Amino acid sequence: DASCSGNLVFGQGGAVYGLGSTTSITMSQVGVRDNTSVQDKGGAIAGAEFMGSHIGTLELQACVFEDNSARTGSALDVPNVVQATDCQFLRQEDPLVIWERTIAAEHVRITGVGTGSRFEGCLFRDAEAETGPSSIHAEGIGGFELVDCEFLNNLTTNHWGEMDYGAVRVDADPEVEAGLDITGSRFENNGACCQMDGFFTGIGGALSASGRFMDISFCEFASNRAEAGGSIAGPARIRNSRIHGLASLSGGGAVQLAEGSTVTDTYLRGTCDINHGVIDAAGPVHLDRCTIASGQFMNLWGMHLPHELAGYNLPEGSTVRNTHFCYYNPHPMHNEWTDLGGNVLREEGCVEGDIDGDGSVGGGDLAMILAAWGTDCLGCHADLNGDGVVDGADMALVLASWG
Repeated sequence: DASCSGNLVFGQGGAVYGLGSTTSITMSQVGVRDNTSVQDKGGAIAGAEFMGSHIGTLELQACVFEDNSARTGSALDVPNVVQATDCQFLRQEDPLVIWERTIAAEHVRITGVGTGSRFEGCLFRDAEAETGPSSIHAEGIGGFELVDCEFLNNLTTNHWGEMDYGAVRVDADPEVEAGLDITGSRFENNGACCQMDGFFTGIGGALSASGRFMDISFCEFASNRAEAGGSIAGPARIRNSRIHGLASLSGGGAVQLAEGSTVTDTYLRGTCDINHGVIDAAGPVHLDRCTIASGQFMNLWGMHLPHELAGYNLPEGSTVRNTHFCYYNPHPMHNEWTDLGGNVLREEGCVEGDIDGDGSVGGGDLAMILAAWGTDCLGCHADLNGDGVVDGADMALVLASWG
């Protein structure tokens, strides 16, 4: 129930600094606003190692971070486990400029810690980072969780400079057997800021990772953007999600996946530039019970390109089952993926309410609604309205399109 506002340091931690033998910091219902670390890290809170020891856990409950600035970690920059619940990480409306250098960085940076960092019910909004990710950068960590969080309008503004990422970047320690779990979260309008009428920079406009697989479930990605992987980039196991993204210069309007990735019960839609589709993968992947709605292109360099050219770049060895491809065209760059059965390939697009993919709406579709009635299945075929549950609203859409 405190306020830490209007502080400025030329070192670390504009409001709070934890060093060495401090074992933990706990903050509840604290407003942390307008704090600045001019030359270093942690505009609001920083932690540092001292003679081999550092803060154990940073626990945050219902705290608000707003208009804090630093070179790294505008709100937090700590080598510690962070557990944040119902916190808000809000805007840096006017990034600080000192000696002609913009001081604008991600909301949160966590470096070199083990399993346990978790953000639940948190809001990340209106960040503006000069380079790197805009909301969370977790480096060399063990386990990491995002649960029921929202990431809205977080942007990276550097053009053609260092490697940029979207809202969240996780560089995991590959030697640690712990999960990177993203559940029930929403990402909208995140990524690199636009340049030259449609070109973006970086990878994974909403979310990217290296080192280990991300497990993504019951998440929604809307209108995120990057050079590659408009919404998601990296090794991932995705299920029950809805994904839309924009990409330029490279592949994957919705997702750019690493070899071995899987996508299940997910709706994908994306826009790309020349000859790159809504899905792009570096090696064989597996799709099951997905809907791939489009692979439309942006109008770059004044050229209008047909969306059928490259809806899906699935490398040879990829397997696909029970998936609906809308506006499908077997262009050579799609490669020789393996059809495991139940797939629907429709050159003219998919019919609204046609769950079984037979080209019309009828008794078979109604039966599939009833079979899935009451189940939580965001992104699955029967969730026609995209609210995450199969119920009367989905049945009404079937009946409205009947025949």
